[in-house]
Amino acid sequence: PDAKAVQIFRHLLREKKVDPYSTWRQELPKLVGDRRYDILPSLADKRRVFEHFAQEMKEKDINLLTRGNKQPHAAGELQDRRLETVHSSVRLPSPSRSSSEDEGDSP
Repeated sequence: PDAKAVQIFRHLLREKKVDPYSTWRQELPKLVGDRRYDILPSLADKRRVFEHFAQEMKEKDINLLTRGNKQPHAAGELQDRRLETVHSSVRLPSPSRSSSEDEGDSP
């Protein structure tokens, strides 16, 4: 893909605060409504740029942590992002009534 198009798409990813610890599928709804989403011609190109962007962001987080974290807010942001990812991936069962409760409600 064109380097300028990749740059625009990456800017979209940053602006929409795409979570690098999340999956393409989970982050896609954040991107689809924006006209810059269509700057790359194929879905494969979009996904490839997303994966590369996510990998770079993860490496940046690791570098911040291994350098002794001279920026105190960076570790907190990393932890917040990881917690958001964990919380967004947890699926709780929907509440349902048991059959004995249903029978007890009958007149």
